[in-house]
Amino acid sequence: MGTLSFLFDRHITPENLPWHGLPAIYTHITTNLDEHGVLNEAGQTLPDEDRRFQEGDLRWVAGGIDGAIGHHFRGSSDKKRARHIVPLIQEIARNDSQAKKVELYNVLLADDLVGYFDSLLEAMTQLHLEPEPYLRNFARWLALEGTDRGPVKFAIALLGVIGQPKDADVAALLGKHEEFTLYAATAISALLDEPLPHIWDLAKHVSGWGRIHLVERLTNTENPEIQQWLIREGYKNDIMYEYLAYICATAGDLKSALDQETIDEDLLNSAGELLDALIIGGPAEDIDDYADAPVVIRRYLAHLESMAHRLEHFLSAHLIHAYLTELKEQWGQRKKQGWTLETRNTLLQTSQRIMQRPLWQELVRQDLSSDDPTTFYTASQAAEALGIDTWDAHWEKLREQPFDPRHWHEIVRRANEERIMDIVGAAREYLPLDKIATGPEDALGLGEEYVNHHCLDVILQGLGQYPETGQFLVEIALLSPVVRNRNMAIRVLSLWGQHRWTLEIEQLLQEAFQREPNTEVQERIRRVLDGEPLEGDDEFS
Repeated sequence: MGTLSFLFDRHITPENLPWHGLPAIYTHITTNLDEHGVLNEAGQTLPDEDRRFQEGDLRWVAGGIDGAIGHHFRGSSDKKRARHIVPLIQEIARNDSQAKKVELYNVLLADDLVGYFDSLLEAMTQLHLEPEPYLRNFARWLALEGTDRGPVKFAIALLGVIGQPKDADVAALLGKHEEFTLYAATAISALLDEPLPHIWDLAKHVSGWGRIHLVERLTNTENPEIQQWLIREGYKNDIMYEYLAYICATAGDLKSALDQETIDEDLLNSAGELLDALIIGGPAEDIDDYADAPVVIRRYLAHLESMAHRLEHFLSAHLIHAYLTELKEQWGQRKKQGWTLETRNTLLQTSQRIMQRPLWQELVRQDLSSDDPTTFYTASQAAEALGIDTWDAHWEKLREQPFDPRHWHEIVRRANEERIMDIVGAAREYLPLDKIATGPEDALGLGEEYVNHHCLDVILQGLGQYPETGQFLVEIALLSPVVRNRNMAIRVLSLWGQHRWTLEIEQLLQEAFQREPNTEVQERIRRVLDGEPLEGDDEFS
């Protein structure tokens, strides 16, 4: 049962305990760290994976559910759920009740702590729980010996309330798996008088939602080393740079970093990526929240004009140029940031000079033949900005890798009346359509086994504007086990319009309606058969 032992209630035997005989998550993480203290690939799969998820369940990236809820559903915390758990914690603190430990553990298996995390922390803080002699030992045991992610998350949170500074080390180690980083960050911040160096150290060992949670806690740093890291590395994460661009540009003082006569290329590249993310915008503060935007863009373009030599540099200049030419109401608000017509015109001229260099045309043609996906797609993006047709290059990639949905996406984007026939022919030639048309089910279509279905999905997205083209692909999609395939096929027929349907299509839809197992999909078929529009119905999952 672990390094700590408890008195058992008479009716409980070790075999009845939910953690009996299962591997501890803490041990799993400890044994799967590489020489740099970063979790290896084997360590990413937690030992409770098969218990936590059932076949067909939607599986999020590590920390994804907690991260998404924490960032996009703030302000809601289930107080009722918290109130249910608090008495269990109190009973454990008072008399070390093994029955209450088991009950609490089973409640925590739901792994929904993020939904009532704030309410629970508030309630525990108000209770002034007595950590000795039982509760703190229980929290440590649960952190070290817990076999399921929900209870381990709770253990970290509890240590943040009643733990001691040394418990921050346990939290930090667990936080190296991004399923637990959010809770580790909260605990470290609560347990240590000077948590920022420890937060920074942990941030260097994670790259997804965990990095987002940690960097968000570095906003008030005055440490020059941390500031440099923020603008050079800190914003880089596997989710979206846009989450952290504003924090890193402001907390890292990008403005001062660019206020040098010369800068190194790494800083130039990082500054470009930060400005790209701020201009693109998204889930966090963007360029219009950035008070230093006019100065930073001016300084960046000044450096870029003398240093630009990569297609990424061209794309940054192109994005800035597009931002400066926007005709939006925001420009009235942007005047408060220091934007003037003169400043805009000056920077437009600078970005234009960078974009007009003959070098970019040469690099595009060179890199479109690259086998490296990043190099190729950067060249493709630059080519589109330069007005260079890349159909042939993408067609060649499709022929080399016909089961990569990205290639189908790119050629469908470039379709026209003539090219759509080539795309339909390629689908017939390359895709194992008979393995797709296995009959309708409620499959989400996630994972490698559905890559062919994904390719078909991409093609269907382009067929709606070409009536009566690729009807056989619509028939295949209506027999797909993947719900989205069938919904896309219905949408295609709706866009074609009933006046273009043959009797064969009418019969096809009638048969699809009869065999459809999903009531929502069946309703969409009925609407199309009855001539009702599908506008506003964008949900195909």
